[in-house]
Amino acid sequence: MKIVALSDLHGHLPDRIPACDLLVIAGDICPDYVVQREWLDTAFRSWLSRRRARHVVATWGNHDFAGEAGDVPPLPCTFLVDETIEIDGLRIHGTPWTPVCSRFAFTEDEDVLEGCFSRIPSNLDLLISHGPPHEWADLSRHGTHDGSIVLRQAVERARPRVTICGHVHRARGSVTVPWGRVENVASLDEARVPRAMPYVTLTHRRR
Repeated sequence: MKIVALSDLHGHLPDRIPACDLLVIAGDICPDYVVQREWLDTAFRSWLSRRRARHVVATWGNHDFAGEAGDVPPLPCTFLVDETIEIDGLRIHGTPWTPVCSRFAFTEDEDVLEGCFSRIPSNLDLLISHGPPHEWADLSRHGTHDGSIVLRQAVERARPRVTICGHVHRARGSVTVPWGRVENVASLDEARVPRAMPYVTLTHRRR
C-alpha cells in the first residue's frame, strides 16, 4: 500500500501530491485568523477533491480550533479523534492531543493525556498522532524534547508499526524503533515556510 503523509499545513495546501492508496494528514490543517469552518468547506474541500487518493484519513492538531469545537462541515476525509478504523486491512488509530502549550486546541496536561493515550490499541499498522513521542522526532529549535512522555509510554506499550506525527516542525525525519519507526512529516519548516518536498511517501505491507 502506498501512503502519502503530511502534517502541519497551517493552510498551505500543496498541489503536487502523488497518487496513493492512503493520504494521511497528522494535524494542524487549518490556517490561523480565519473562520476555519468556512475555510474547510471551501479551500480544503476543493483541495481534497483534486487528490488522487483512494482514502484520506486525518487527525487534528493544536491549531485546529474548528476540530476541537466540532464545527466541521461534511468532508471527503475521515477524521480520527481517539478512534480506530480499518482500511484495506490496515488498522489505524488517530489522536490529536499534545501537552499544554498556551491557549491552543487539543492540549492537556500529561496526567490527562495518559487517559487519552490509553485508548491507543495494540496491533496497529498506523498510529496518527499530531504530537511526537518524547525524544523521538521531537527536538525543538531550543534544544528541548517537546514530545509527550505519556505518548511515548503508550507507543512503547502498543507498538504500532508506523507512528506518523508532526507538531515540532524542526524535527521532521524518521526514527527507527525496535518494532517499527516514527515519522515526523511536518510539511512546513520552523518559520512556516513550505518545504520543497512537503510530503513523505511510505510503502506499507499489511500484516
